[in-house]
Amino acid sequence: MQWSVPRELLWAIIGAQAIAIIALWPTYYPYRQAPKVDAQHQSENGISSANPAEDRPATQVNPSGKYESQHSGEDASEISILGIKPGEWLLSIVTLMLWGATVGLVRSADRTAERQLRAYFDLRGTTVEDFEVGKLPNVILQFKNVGQTPAIDVVLRMSVQVRDFVDEPGETDPTVTPGGSKSTIGRDGSLISHLRMSEPLSRYSFEAVRNDKAAFFAWGIVRYSDVYGHRRYLRFRMAFTAKNFAAGNETMETCSEGNDAN
Repeated sequence: MQWSVPRELLWAIIGAQAIAIIALWPTYYPYRQAPKVDAQHQSENGISSANPAEDRPATQVNPSGKYESQHSGEDASEISILGIKPGEWLLSIVTLMLWGATVGLVRSADRTAERQLRAYFDLRGTTVEDFEVGKLPNVILQFKNVGQTPAIDVVLRMSVQVRDFVDEPGETDPTVTPGGSKSTIGRDGSLISHLRMSEPLSRYSFEAVRNDKAAFFAWGIVRYSDVYGHRRYLRFRMAFTAKNFAAGNETMETCSEGNDAN
C-alpha cells in the first residue's frame, strides 16, 4: 500500500523546520575586548602605574590609517533592509508560506469531506415485464442514494423503445418524463420508476429482439442537487437483448456506451 502526503503538508513541514533554524541561529555576533587590569587600582600600596600610557584607552589603527578607540562590550553593526533584519524578512516569508499551506490544507479537507458526504445515485436494478406480442412492455428501474446526505430536487427523465443495435440510443436528455414532480431522497433512500411503451409490441419487434437483431432499450438521466448546492446527474443506458431472452430472465444489462455520472 502506498501512502501519499499532501503537498501542502510538505510545505508546512519545510516551513516549520525553517522557523526552527531561524530561532536557533544567532542574529549577531558581539565583539568584545578583553578587560584591562589597571595596575593603579590593583596596587595595595597605592603606588601609581609606572607607565602613564596604560591609563589611557587603547587605540588601534584601521586599514585606512585612522585611529579608533576600543571599548569593552561594543557590538558589531548589522545589515538591515528597509529597517528590517534579514532574519526577520525570512521569518515573515516563511510565515506567509505556512499560511498559504494551511489554507490549502483546509480547502483540500473541505473537498475531501464533500466527496465523502455528498449524495450519490446508483442504478440498482432494471427489469422488464410483459415483453410479449400485443402487450405494452413495462420497464421498472430502481435507484438508490448511496451517499451520506440527501439528494434534493430529484427529477427522472427516460425513454423506452425497440431499436436496432446500430441505432443504440445516445441522447442525453430523453423526451419522455415519467412524473414531472421533484422529490428529495435521503440517505439509503430508493427511487422506483415505471415506464411502459406507448404502443403494443409488434410481432416484428418481438422477433427482432429474440433473433438478436435489435434490443429493447431504456435510457435516461436522473438530475439532482447535493446539500452543497452542486447539480449532479446519473446518465444510464440499459438494454434487453436476445441473451436475456434465452436465459429466461427479465433483467436488463448496461449498453456498450455504459453509464456515467458527475
